[in-house]
Amino acid sequence: MESFNVYILLGLFIVGFFIRYYPRIKLKLAFGSDTYYHLYYAGLFRENKFRVPKTSPKVVINHRLSYPYLYHFLLGIFKEATRYKIEPLLSPLFDTLSLMTFGLGISMLTELNANAYIVLQITVFLFAFSPALLKYQGMPRAFHGSPRLFGQFLYIGHIIGYLVYIQSENYWALGISILLGALVWVSAKFAIQVMIFFGAIFLFAFNQYYYAFVGSIFLSIIISGGRVITLIKGQINHSTYLLKKLDISPKINGFMVFKNHVLEMIKAFVKLEFKKSAKIFFKENYLPFTLLVQFPFFLVVLDYTLFSLFPYLYIWTVAGLACFVLTTIKPLKFLGENIRYLEFSVLPAIYLSTIVIMDQEMLWLIIAYGAFSLFASIYYVRTFISDHQKANELHLNRKALFDTMNSMENGNVLAMCSTGHPALLLGNYPVLSLLIAEIDMNVFPENEFDLLGSNFSYPSGRFEEILKKYNISYVTLTESEEEIYLERYINDKEQFSNNLELVTQIDILKLYKVKLKG
Repeated sequence: MESFNVYILLGLFIVGFFIRYYPRIKLKLAFGSDTYYHLYYAGLFRENKFRVPKTSPKVVINHRLSYPYLYHFLLGIFKEATRYKIEPLLSPLFDTLSLMTFGLGISMLTELNANAYIVLQITVFLFAFSPALLKYQGMPRAFHGSPRLFGQFLYIGHIIGYLVYIQSENYWALGISILLGALVWVSAKFAIQVMIFFGAIFLFAFNQYYYAFVGSIFLSIIISGGRVITLIKGQINHSTYLLKKLDISPKINGFMVFKNHVLEMIKAFVKLEFKKSAKIFFKENYLPFTLLVQFPFFLVVLDYTLFSLFPYLYIWTVAGLACFVLTTIKPLKFLGENIRYLEFSVLPAIYLSTIVIMDQEMLWLIIAYGAFSLFASIYYVRTFISDHQKANELHLNRKALFDTMNSMENGNVLAMCSTGHPALLLGNYPVLSLLIAEIDMNVFPENEFDLLGSNFSYPSGRFEEILKKYNISYVTLTESEEEIYLERYINDKEQFSNNLELVTQIDILKLYKVKLKG
């Protein structure tokens, strides 16, 4: 019977991996903007003989590389052609490893009788098909390779290792926890923030966590040769930049948008326009919708008795919810997308919720939400494929555009908006683009920000001044981005037409050559 339960778990792991990987079987080149960025830096590591570069030779603006490098380091081990092939596999792999790590930890912490196996199987199923984790609009996650899920896997391993140590006094588990925690500090920007904020909550609740937390910091300093200090400073400087320079608060009334969406959805449903109704429903991002539909498991924190039964799992869940709520407040929005904090603690939330529901003999609730999750996951997979059906072609068009530019004389490229990261990977020439991940106010003066990024992600309206100051030879952007820039931001439209000559247009992509300089 035990082997049968293990086979069920293995089957669920495989299904969870496959549903994340399937969209990229057909859409191998469906790269998000950040994908180009990560592939470029992986190649940069390889070219630099796996030494951590301080700057990028292809970035025009003053900058300092402070992006956590472990993901790029590991990806750089592979040759360029291989990197393209394995990129679609990475996020499904790290999500699956997170699940397996959590499952292994629970099996070591719990006596696995028949009921315990059912709870674990339900947890794995709900994570595998979670609509929140498969939703991709505005936040590529499961379908694009990213350091984000790599850092999440390391963090889950760090906490699980520590829980095993606490219960069994197994010092090997403590060592693994410290090692994985050390790797978190050099893995991903958001994972570092989680390590700090969740860590503060853990330390407040359990002073024993001090050894694992501090141990991970010291070990990360050693294994990174002190580089982690630069990464943390970069994280602080970047956050300071976001706080000072970017207005990231919503400019519209969120509740009114939600209300209008609900009314529109109901009208479409009444008219039997189910496809339109579903599209509105599954795209909704309003706060109550996020908690009640996408992440209902976090309501389990209302059951305070769980703290005495599962103290670490309960506080782990509380940490994710607390950070989520705090970062919905306007002054703290610069700390990142709030939903990401929930992702880092959704596994204990699902596990505890399943235990409570099973104890209350409300299995119907799990069946109902499981059915909804299954339907939602299929919807997101199909919608991703539908929305990105031209993604392979778009990548090839981008490559063709930059191949054309690469055949021309050397010069700086103003790669606007969505063409910025592709220009890094596919172009051969220095790129001027407000690469948000690398902004450091200590080396990037405010007057440069005002010139380049005051309409983030569009440059300021002083277009001709940008061309002259940075000695720009080429400009790349899409048709729609050009329309928006000319309509909303540029001071004088003639600055654009008088200074540029269209070299080529490939579908929606445009390449201009600067004809008037000096």
